[in-house]
Amino acid sequence: MLAVFGIGTAAVLAIRATRKNKKRKAGEYNADVQATTEDLYVDTGFPAKDVFIAGLAYHCDRADVGMFTGFVYNDKGNAVNRKAMAVWDNRTQKIIGYVPEAVLEEYRDYCGGRRCVCIGYIYDDGEHLRGRFRAYLPGVNPNADMDAYAAQVCEHFGWHDFRKS
Repeated sequence: MLAVFGIGTAAVLAIRATRKNKKRKAGEYNADVQATTEDLYVDTGFPAKDVFIAGLAYHCDRADVGMFTGFVYNDKGNAVNRKAMAVWDNRTQKIIGYVPEAVLEEYRDYCGGRRCVCIGYIYDDGEHLRGRFRAYLPGVNPNADMDAYAAQVCEHFGWHDFRKS
């Protein structure tokens, strides 16, 4: 009987360990999801940095689908990664995701760790929420590029408005 109890306990612990390994931490980069993303890359010729958004599943729902403006900043309060760069949506007044860990150092080199204005989009591919943002360095006036970017994204997705309803 003790052997049966030991085997049962071992099985329960193994199942719990498997479940824990499948859960991603908030803001964690999911290479499998990004690798299958066939989203829009907009090239307006303006010097800006286009980046995928990680962690959308933890911060957004289908109501967030559409274009957004906001900024990218150091999220020093992030318990998972002190170097995390959060993506903030001005309309919803919340963090919608993060710069993926796989490109975090490259992005930090680009912006020098400074807060940057951004424009981006979130879309639902039927299985996952996906998104990208374009960040602009401080001191640059991105208004014309943001307009061109928004127009191309809206045309690509068939959105008639800046924010899809």
